[in-house]
Amino acid sequence: MLVPSLLCALAVTTVPAATTTIGVDVAGQYLELRTCDVYTGPCFANAECGIVGREASLAWKVDRGVIDGVDVAGLSVVAVLTSNATFGNPYETATDVKSVVLFDAKADDAQRDALRSFVAAKLAPMDARLTAERVVPIELATGCCDNAGCATLEAGAIVSAKTRCVHEEDKHCGNESIFYPPLQTVTGVTPAVAETFSVAVPELDAHFTEVQRRGAFTARFEQSGMVPRIVANLPPSATTETDKSEFALRALDVAREGAAKDDAIPADVPDAFKALLLENGLRVTTQKGDEAKPLYDLWFVKELPIGDADDKSAIQFGQIPVTSFVGVLKSYDRGSDYRDNAIPAGTWVLRYGLQPQDGNHLGTAPSRDFLVLTNFEHDPDPAPLASMKALEELAMSASPSDHPTVLYLLRPEVEAKDGPQFYKHTERDEWIADVVIKGRAKDAKDTTDVRLGIVLVGMSEHP
Repeated sequence: MLVPSLLCALAVTTVPAATTTIGVDVAGQYLELRTCDVYTGPCFANAECGIVGREASLAWKVDRGVIDGVDVAGLSVVAVLTSNATFGNPYETATDVKSVVLFDAKADDAQRDALRSFVAAKLAPMDARLTAERVVPIELATGCCDNAGCATLEAGAIVSAKTRCVHEEDKHCGNESIFYPPLQTVTGVTPAVAETFSVAVPELDAHFTEVQRRGAFTARFEQSGMVPRIVANLPPSATTETDKSEFALRALDVAREGAAKDDAIPADVPDAFKALLLENGLRVTTQKGDEAKPLYDLWFVKELPIGDADDKSAIQFGQIPVTSFVGVLKSYDRGSDYRDNAIPAGTWVLRYGLQPQDGNHLGTAPSRDFLVLTNFEHDPDPAPLASMKALEELAMSASPSDHPTVLYLLRPEVEAKDGPQFYKHTERDEWIADVVIKGRAKDAKDTTDVRLGIVLVGMSEHP
């Protein structure tokens, strides 16, 4: 597609052989998160051993110190790990350990090189193979309470965690203790409950969220001595995200002080359509380095007429009458649709449509629900059309390609929040706007929320 995906992976096959050693003298905070209960009784551990615990995240924050003469105080580094067995299993050694290393966005090139050698030395005893490295904002804080079990970690959109102390009500059999020790040599170890622990790393096929798991440690680390110098086998400019596009979604508030003229519904939207739209819209932006540019603006209808839901498994939004006017999209000529066809600059009508069942679309999408783009020249009336066939003909008249321009619709997979949100699909390279539109059935007194997931960045695997 025309717009690059967020946080593109940087493949690294192996860690290169060291050519020399460097001095390390650092100390700081350590947080470890596992996908098994590390603080537990043998009966619970036996039920999990060999089944879960094959993922871990290790995070270091340097409070003071230097590596190879480079001051790295205040910087953090995170390693996300996967293996073929439970980490720390006394009966089966975890092998085929793979890692993705996350470097602090505050680090410059020299600091990043120093941290690379540090973390490579930490992972060497595990024979961890580096598969990718990224540069993201990292915020790590441990010892956030008197009993030292509370911590928070945010590493870009890749790792997120919040821990708390272990309480009496967390103990189930009266024989709990640290069953799996930390994967690193650290001091001041405190087992903790991970209230939340989320990871999204496609390179490791790791997409999960753990809740209320006794699977964390807070601790302190300290290291002095010599470690191998590890040189990146990617140029520094390629290991940062400053040259990659990142996507964001924000509300357009036309009533706020200083609101830009282009935050309002475009002037070329006919009054008949404009009267049905909410005044405030949404803007999707793509940012490359410090430069942010709009990708799309969207405005949705105040109310969407709805009917009885269609129970067909291939249709997710059967309560929406086919060809209904859903909203307006303004394109800035940098995006593409679900078939990877360009969406030219301009203002487009969004109507709800269903993929044809003609044998030509098998496997292109998990369901048949789409927003179909038409234009005001060929589609001057917001009323529903006579048929899906009529919508296809209008869409073809407006399309710059040999296929209607379409955006895939799905049921959002993330927890609902107040207001719209933008998130990445856990399995596919798709970015989804999660929006709620008020729906009203015929003669109904009250409205019903209709929650839509609109794929605005991404394309079908089988276009």
